Amino acid sequence: MIKTICVLALMGVVASCTLVNNQYTSQLQELDSQLDSQPQMVWDSLKNMNPEEFSESQKAYYYLLSVSATDKNLVYLENDSTLRVALEYFQDHKDYYNLARSQYYLGKYTFKKQKHKKAYELFKEAEGNLNICKSDNSHLYGLIYYQLARIQTKQGNFEEALALSQQAFDIFTQINDTISAVYALKIKGTTYIDLNKYSKAKENLLKSLEILSGFKEQSPKYYEAKRTILFALTLFYRKTNNLELALEYNNKCLSTFQTQNQPISSEYYYNTIKLFYAQQKIDSVKYYCTQMIESAQIRNTTINLI
Repeated sequence: MIKTICVLALMGVVASCTLVNNQYTSQLQELDSQLDSQPQMVWDSLKNMNPEEFSESQKAYYYLLSVSATDKNLVYLENDSTLRVALEYFQDHKDYYNLARSQYYLGKYTFKKQKHKKAYELFKEAEGNLNICKSDNSHLYGLIYYQLARIQTKQGNFEEALALSQQAFDIFTQINDTISAVYALKIKGTTYIDLNKYSKAKENLLKSLEILSGFKEQSPKYYEAKRTILFALTLFYRKTNNLELALEYNNKCLSTFQTQNQPISSEYYYNTIKLFYAQQKIDSVKYYCTQMIESAQIRNTTINLI
């Protein structure tokens, strides 16, 4: 009788643990489905979870979602240790879809560390794994092509970069992802600058700004995209020796920070300094140098401080 009671009690504990584990999995899947529409909510929810209570598979999933939420909230990944844990798990268990997602985010992290060759390999592996699992996630394909275009531009493979950015633009346009489509056009524009094809560069950059002007939801992603395009136009007009227009677009770029009540990043001050220096307006150079130093100190951006 006692033995029977012990067995029943043990079965109850196992059932309870299984139920809790299933609840965790369901919660993670629900958060995954809301990543694009409510990234801040997902990020906050994940912070309130304790991964130490999870199974191995749930931990891997949690780590992947944490990185995804960080990225979608426009925060750079500072450490790749948990992401590598997720990647190794998905690799060992042949979960090709989540492996591709992990490789994509690790590729972005690696690219930011200036390891372009390794980043390229990770993005190509991600594309290959999406093909293996026959994924219908067009958006992820588009993101991969966009990142590959950035790398090809950095490596001087401009024609390949143009083809990849066009692929990304076509995908984003088809799925009505306006912000991502704008980024793809921006890459085309800056690539044409590198090719000294200035009319094409101007056409693509102004088109991207025009598309963005019709975007109603002025979210942090919107302002980030707008800054990126205005910054690219500043570089374009500086490269074509139209310093007056370069300064105009530079000021528009800086004003987006004020619209959001955010401090201006030091890298944006650097471009301002170069414009005033080219005009030999030394007082303005000194002023913005001071602003850049203060911004770099606050954000601990050593290279910009130097």
